[in-house]
Amino acid sequence: LRPSDYAQAMQVFAKKFVAGWQQCDVNHDEQFSTLLLDAFNGIAGIHAYPNCNGRTATWLLNLVSVSMSKPSFILRAPGDKGEKPCARTLASSWKLSSLLMPP
Repeated sequence: LRPSDYAQAMQVFAKKFVAGWQQCDVNHDEQFSTLLLDAFNGIAGIHAYPNCNGRTATWLLNLVSVSMSKPSFILRAPGDKGEKPCARTLASSWKLSSLLMPP
C-alpha cells in the first residue's frame, strides 16, 4: 500500500471488521477464530512494512476476546510480577466494545 491509501484501507477494514464482530457467534469457535485472524491480518497488512502493527493488532484481538467473555491473552511485561494489575491488564479490561456494538 502507498501511504496515501492507508486512510481508505483502514476505513474499509474497520467497516468489515465491525460488521463481522457484531455478527460473530462467540460459541462458534471457528467463526470466532476467523474473526480474530482477519482482524490481525487486516491491521498488520495496512502498513508500509510487513512486520509492523503487531502490538496494535494484538491489543484489538484481546479487546474483542474480552468483550465476548473469552479470556484475555495479552501477556504481562517482564516487570509486571505478582497479583497487582498491570497497565496492559487494566487497559484490556475496559469494555470499549460497547461503543461499537450497541445493546
